[in-house]
Amino acid sequence: MSIKSLSIDLLSRRSPSSVRPAALKTINMAPKSLAITAMSLFFSLASATPVTLEARDLLNPIGATATADQEKWSPALDYDTDSCYNTVAISPTGQLNAGQDPGKGQNEILSFCRKEDRLTKRNVYVRSKCNNGWCAHMYDYYFESDFGIGGHRHDWEHIAVWVQNGELKFVSASEHGKWNIRFPGQNPQIRFEGGTHAKIVYHKDGAGTHAFRYATGGDEPPENHWQSWRWGVGAGLLNWDWIAGNLRTTLSQKDWGSAEMAVRDKDGNAWNFGWYLDRSRYYCVTELECPGNLAGAFNPWA
Repeated sequence: MSIKSLSIDLLSRRSPSSVRPAALKTINMAPKSLAITAMSLFFSLASATPVTLEARDLLNPIGATATADQEKWSPALDYDTDSCYNTVAISPTGQLNAGQDPGKGQNEILSFCRKEDRLTKRNVYVRSKCNNGWCAHMYDYYFESDFGIGGHRHDWEHIAVWVQNGELKFVSASEHGKWNIRFPGQNPQIRFEGGTHAKIVYHKDGAGTHAFRYATGGDEPPENHWQSWRWGVGAGLLNWDWIAGNLRTTLSQKDWGSAEMAVRDKDGNAWNFGWYLDRSRYYCVTELECPGNLAGAFNPWA
């Protein structure tokens, strides 16, 4: 949206209490004075930073709906106090989230993106693929900003849950472009909520940007406003295949800058659903932690 469009939108949506005093002051002015006053008001609005708009706008989520398996294996999330809540990337009417400017101070960004109302208006986008005895469920989470050294507007983080013949085999959590892969029974253990929901925490990685990490005993109780682990349809879980086609197209074609959506459709052999599924089997944070190419019988491109 252009600066001019933003200014007109802001003016048309200001509350009567904020507009009426200016109108009363100019009602008896000569036409020339009135024009100058109107022009001054226009340019003052045009020069306003986008944060005013971002702070006010909170998109409505698309109605949550998912398959039984997507619900069963959905990760249980919490968020450290230095981190945003995931929220809505696109509204039911097709409005995309504008994100938050990472150039603002951390506390200013958190005052918007970590408001309690974000917990009531959010979506988690999940897409599944099953073949050769394996099912992979990719969960995509949208955050409005990834602040820190190397920060950027918009953040997408991903968790892939890998199930073979109905049994959880491993979980892959995104971490700065790579994957932290962990198995049930491995030390340190994956902690679960309700037996099937792997506990994952969205956190700020030191002075750098944000990523997922596996929860530890020190993460109890959760630090979000509701002090509970959030998962499934109750946390806005949404099956990608059941989203309206025009909304999927809009999400898939959106340039998210330094962030990428894992469940989207995209031409080519990279940065799309199959590519992310493939890499979540082997592209580890460090080679020493890499267990090799897992789920070898699974075809991410089928």
